[in-house]
Amino acid sequence: MGRLIRDRKLDVAIARTDFTGCKPQDKGCAPPDGFYPGVATDLGAGCDAACPIMLAGGVRRFVGPKVPVSVQSLAFAERIRSYLAEMSVRQHLFPPMPLDRFDYKRNRLRLEPGTMLTMRLTTGPESANHLVGPTVCKTEPRPQNCPAASALKVDAQFPLKP
Repeated sequence: MGRLIRDRKLDVAIARTDFTGCKPQDKGCAPPDGFYPGVATDLGAGCDAACPIMLAGGVRRFVGPKVPVSVQSLAFAERIRSYLAEMSVRQHLFPPMPLDRFDYKRNRLRLEPGTMLTMRLTTGPESANHLVGPTVCKTEPRPQNCPAASALKVDAQFPLKP
């Protein structure tokens, strides 16, 4: 997944979405404009297990200061080391560990924001709002995923005066 993210030159941020109105999982919910509006938030977000490996694939990688990110030792460390080097992340992020001693619950290390920057797992201290905040659609060049107001809606809301 990380390589696909990098191949497509995508940015990655760790957050969760608080949807406004109906949610994608709600039965019978059909969003009015074809998308589910929501707000990205750091609260309640987290990154663990394979998440830090996918995060490494992003061109720009953001994790808010309160988002917990945990890493663990992986039995197939040589493949991980090679991948992290390819993604320009410092290779000591995931230390090797024999398979017979692998324990998900005890072998996790929580990374602090400064450590993630030093290791190059993140590229900046910004949160997800840097990529999807309320003002991002007002920047130039305008991101391709910003919804465009249709001319009909604009005319209805702001009719021309004679």
